[in-house]
Amino acid sequence: MKLTSLVALTMALAIVAPVRAETITLDAAGIQADAPKDWKTKKDADSMTFDAPDGSVSAVFQLLPAKSEEEAIKAVEDSLDKALGKVKWGDKATSKEKINGLDAEIWNGTAKDGALQVEAIYLTTADGKQVGLYWFDTPESEKKFKADEDTIWKSIKPIEKK
Repeated sequence: MKLTSLVALTMALAIVAPVRAETITLDAAGIQADAPKDWKTKKDADSMTFDAPDGSVSAVFQLLPAKSEEEAIKAVEDSLDKALGKVKWGDKATSKEKINGLDAEIWNGTAKDGALQVEAIYLTTADGKQVGLYWFDTPESEKKFKADEDTIWKSIKPIEKK
């Protein structure tokens, strides 16, 4: 009886437990984040990109070469304008937060005549490195992938030492 109960409990937990996301590291910046199951990832020396399975959501982490906050903000804006065309921003610095110990300044805007939501997050790591994190989605894809976006967002942190 105990063995049957244990097997049933194990099977039930396997069905309801979320699939472990893959941890991707951006070594040059000293940060990591979890890519949800089935998301496509790309990585090079200075950036990592997470794309939803259908391509409707992207999260891009980019190490910024700037020396000051103003230069980093300009680098974020230039990079986004180059990729998307002119981004229409709401109030600058929509919020300032801590994300797992990392300082974050967040802006919200739109591109492509309002069809694309853009969120730019300027992260400062514990050792002073600056990272731009850009989210691109639509209201529909944001709803569809809310749980996956939360997985990424909540997992952003300094690289764990093994």
